[in-house]
Amino acid sequence: MSKTFGVPWPEFNDGIAYTDVVSASGSELALIDYYSSKHKNSAPLQGWLQRINNGQIKVDGTVVTEPKTILRAGSKLLYHRLPWREPDAPYLLETLYEDDDVIALNKPSGLQVLPGGLFQQRTVLTQLQWRDKKKNCLPTCQESHPVPVHRLGRGTSGILLCAKTKLAKTRLAAYFADGTSVVGGNSDLMTKQIIGRGLESGGLYILDPTVPRPIACFGVTTPFKTHCRLEDADMKLRTVRKISKIYRALVNGILEKDEIVIEQPIGTVQYPGVAKGLYVASASGKPALSKVAVLERDVQGGHTTVRVLWF
Repeated sequence: MSKTFGVPWPEFNDGIAYTDVVSASGSELALIDYYSSKHKNSAPLQGWLQRINNGQIKVDGTVVTEPKTILRAGSKLLYHRLPWREPDAPYLLETLYEDDDVIALNKPSGLQVLPGGLFQQRTVLTQLQWRDKKKNCLPTCQESHPVPVHRLGRGTSGILLCAKTKLAKTRLAAYFADGTSVVGGNSDLMTKQIIGRGLESGGLYILDPTVPRPIACFGVTTPFKTHCRLEDADMKLRTVRKISKIYRALVNGILEKDEIVIEQPIGTVQYPGVAKGLYVASASGKPALSKVAVLERDVQGGHTTVRVLWF
């Protein structure tokens, strides 16, 4: 039976600290000139004056309230943004699977995975860290390091795989980073271990090379640790990824074909409020390959429910 955990969010977060190291070009600049020129998009001149007067800036560990303090190359600066009320976000997380190395969570829509933008505290990472601190950790738990190893958009719900140790994080991050899918040639078979609730509801696949006799399963319905071997002769894919992800999505319009292969590259575009931009279809992006299968057509509503297998 799955379990849930989570701590209600406090009204205000803890603020955030931004650090800088003064370069040679910034040497001999006054503190106010440094911040009002280098970080002018964060606040106007009067805003930085107020922050300095409030004691929100440290130079080499000492609070400085004199705006005309002269900086020197190599000085370490720290600006502490005051706490603020973050937008509403859910806090409860459902545990789908857990062992000594990993934990698979059911992330709800509306919860950000990692800190960014207005959400610095109300994230999955924060709840994982709070959960870890509450546990009575033995000396053998010193390597505990709970952290998500991939992302899901704030508005996306689904399975999120998190590492519990630094070693698990390193290896899982490598699995996500390594390997691509290529079109052409004979399709390879991969032995995989299922973590999730089956293909139809979305699942996360982890390579398990220790399974001696994998079985062929094209429509997985059983939940955890189901071993299978996936093959798609029609797509002629040779998959070398150790981890693959499956999405369930509601799209506008009615897809006529039952299956579609998408080879459009994925890249980023600038978007207001998103510092690193949004990932979208882009001719200048990185190669990508997905297989879309229609699950349901709502002709009256003009929508199609699909399953997307991302390689």
